[in-house]
Amino acid sequence: MVIDDDHNENVEISCITLDQFIQDYNVDPEKISLIKSDTQGSEVRVLNGGKQFFNVYEPAIILEFAPHHLQWAGYSPFDILSFIDRMKYIACSMSYFKKLEQKCSV
Repeated sequence: MVIDDDHNENVEISCITLDQFIQDYNVDPEKISLIKSDTQGSEVRVLNGGKQFFNVYEPAIILEFAPHHLQWAGYSPFDILSFIDRMKYIACSMSYFKKLEQKCSV
């Protein structure tokens, strides 16, 4: 379900995971070197839905998120950082292109 902020209404959409999309549409995962996601709070779902792909092919990930959108969806920035840490990625801030120093522990 998506909330349309401009019209204050709920919109139903169907979704599949990234792993399922790659399988269903015969996508060659080796040709994907970058994933960019701005999903208004569903970033953790996107990451979890591509866990197999991220683990095997290790594409670069650009992820934009707002803490209040994550909170609305039941997550926090810590959930994203935990995923990044578990998958052995390195988190960097796009504003400064510096490695984030805070480590996550699960």
